[in-house]
Amino acid sequence: MLKSWQTQNHHFHYTQLISQPNDQWKGAVGYVPPQVINDYSDLSQYIVYASGPHAMIQAAWQLFQQKNLPRQQIYSDLL
Repeated sequence: MLKSWQTQNHHFHYTQLISQPNDQWKGAVGYVPPQVINDYSDLSQYIVYASGPHAMIQAAWQLFQQKNLPRQQIYSDLL
């Protein structure tokens, strides 16, 4: 489904990312916030919807601010 969304909408992009890969995994490895920081130089024109553990959301927000994400463009029930 995600691949079809990406094909149909040039504003939608996703990266499959796991933190604990097995030997067959060929995709990205790690955690979402650092991957976003690596992939995007400026977040000022993006809207972020974040969910997960409170500590992860707080850490993500701290990182995303460094890439110019305005507070009004991140949505989370934890912020």
